[in-house]
Formats: sequence, C-alpha cells, structure tokens
Amino acid sequence: ADLAVRAGGGPPLTAPAAKVEFEGPIVRVPPVSLSASDQRPISIGMAADWTTPARGPRLVQVTAAGQHLSLALLSRMASALGWPGWPSEGSVSINAKAILESGSPPVFSGWLSLSKATWAPPWLSQPVLLHNLRMDLAQRRVRATGLVAQVGDAMVTGAAERSVDASGKPHWQADLHASDVGAGGLAALFATQNPAPEWLASLQVSGKVAATYFHLRGLLLEDLESDFTLSDRDLWLRDARARLAGGRVIGSVEMDFARP
Repeated sequence: ADLAVRAGGGPPLTAPAAKVEFEGPIVRVPPVSLSASDQRPISIGMAADWTTPARGPRLVQVTAAGQHLSLALLSRMASALGWPGWPSEGSVSINAKAILESGSPPVFSGWLSLSKATWAPPWLSQPVLLHNLRMDLAQRRVRATGLVAQVGDAMVTGAAERSVDASGKPHWQADLHASDVGAGGLAALFATQNPAPEWLASLQVSGKVAATYFHLRGLLLEDLESDFTLSDRDLWLRDARARLAGGRVIGSVEMDFARP
C-alpha cells in the first residue's frame, strides 16, 4: 500500500509501497524508503506492542537510516517523538535505533553525523554553528567525537562521552579546546530573557579544557590549560595554568551563570 508520513509539519514523506505486518499484539512496518520531493530519501522502520489499544502502545521501536539528509526533516521527526530543540539547518547522516517503553527513558543505539548545522535555541543569545559532530549511541553511553563548533569568534573542538551511573544519573566527561573565549562572553551567551531548559540546569560535565586566549576581568591569559567541572550552572576551572604578561600563573576560577 502507499504510505505517507507527516512529522511536525512540512511536506509529507511518501513511499510507493509499504507493508504492515501483524503478529499477535505486535504491529510492524519493515524498513521502507521515504522521500519528499525536495529531499534525499530516509529509510524508516517501526514496530509497536499494541497490547492496550485504549492507551496506545507500551513499546515502540523506530529505526532510521540515510545519508546527507536535511536536518529540518530530523528535527521534525524528533519533535513528533517528543524530543524538541534539535537543529533545523544543516545536514545529517544517520543509522540509528530508538526504543521507547512506557515509564522508561528512551534507549538509543547506532550513530549519527552532523555537518554545517545551525543550532539556535531561544535561551542562547547567539547561534552555535556545528561544522562537524559525530555521535555514537549505546544503551548507557553516548560518545561525541570530531566536534568542530563556532560561537561568535570562538572555535571549539574536542570530544565528550556521556555515561549513566548505577542510580541512573547522567554525567559527561569532556576534553575541549577553544581558540578565544572569556568569562564575560560565556555569561553573555546565556543572558537572555528566555528560560533555559530543565536539562541544562541539571547538566553535569567534567574533564579538561584548553584555550589559546582566555579573557578574565581585563586580563588576557594565553595557552590556558585546566581541569573543569560544570554543575548546577557553576563552572569551576581547577588548577588552571596559563601565561600572563610573559610569566606563568596558576589558580582557580569560578563562574556562576545567572539562574532563570
């Protein structure tokens, strides 16, 4: 049968032929190539355990695969599945699977790769340009590699890994490098009238950071290297080492970002 899918507005994705299989309470759509008139095709498959029709499926599995897809398409699909806020400009290649079970957080596997993406959430004062980013997904880990991002004049590169502890609490471990950044610029980035999302307030990140130039209260620190911790919107630079006016300085810096 012909298949048309609408996700979050925009032109429908269509396939000239698709199968729907029924096996007891399981409803399954085997992977099918869907495309819009102005976009590359994406392969989508889905299965649902429809044991309680009045309340909807208890378990949904979705697979997606495609090369150099429009991020606008992925953003619409993510919003339709309850994950708003994805970049809507740029390109993405993907081969991933999501399992959504009632009462449990979603489980992901596979990978996706973003390029030339613009992320402009309303709670940031300027957009983030993601020149390149690959994300490898596993049940309890997400690894981000090949990061090349730009915010204003600052270029940021590096990698990060998200893990979940035994209590289910997520934590990111990161190794980042910035070309030119400052305490004032970071504070201004979040100085909007729009409230930040809840996940940002609970974000836990630690690791190592380096900056070619770091501006701090009128001082220009060069070749900064430091351990860092981001927790409850507090950014700590611990055992920071840098060059200043021909000498070396060692110390710690705390930046407390304004609450919404």
